[in-house]
Amino acid sequence: MILGVITYDHKHLKTEQILNHLLLDKNINKIKLYGLKFKYRTPRKEIFRHRPEQNLGKHPKEFEINSKVTFNLWDGNKHIHHECDYFIISGAGLIDVEQFNGRIFNVHPGIIPICRCLDSFKWAIYTGKPLGVTLHIPSEEIDLGTLKKISYTPVMIEDTLSSLSIRHYKNEIDTLINFKNYININLSYNNKIERETKRMNSELEVEMIKRFPDWKKNQISNKSQDHQ
Repeated sequence: MILGVITYDHKHLKTEQILNHLLLDKNINKIKLYGLKFKYRTPRKEIFRHRPEQNLGKHPKEFEINSKVTFNLWDGNKHIHHECDYFIISGAGLIDVEQFNGRIFNVHPGIIPICRCLDSFKWAIYTGKPLGVTLHIPSEEIDLGTLKKISYTPVMIEDTLSSLSIRHYKNEIDTLINFKNYININLSYNNKIERETKRMNSELEVEMIKRFPDWKKNQISNKSQDHQ
């Protein structure tokens, strides 16, 4: 298999972590990295950081030291669909996904369609929804498309926000690197499509943190009832 990985022309921890796994996959003969221009943004104030700092990772180009890997700049629009068997999105803004004709996979760190867009981890807790990640074939509509796999993030009674966010991020990585297992699976939309969310502001973050203990108990209780 020739796999395309869409990422940034910039240091990116998630890409580094994904490549470390993919390079061990004997069924992947070639990995082509497509680096998008990185847009610098002023760091925003967060009371709780639920994702690791992505700038701490390697630049994807550093992986060209491996003979299986090539790195190319990409503008997000040029047609590259014919260059690989499948593509995954490791990091990207808005790109032309239609050209890939269903051969591109993304993992969203929330359950589609009830937790869409930004800060899904925080919004799930704030709104009392279950926590998980969704592997999907993206469409022009934000965080929708064809659903392939919903992987719920386990919630433990001893969890803190920090320990749960680490497990949730790992769930995101694990689901994406195993995309091949779900190529021929299509899931139905069993829930109402919720509107997209924006970044959570500080005031709502404070409330989210207050709600976390009760949310945790409810999630554990609901899971116990499911097994009865």
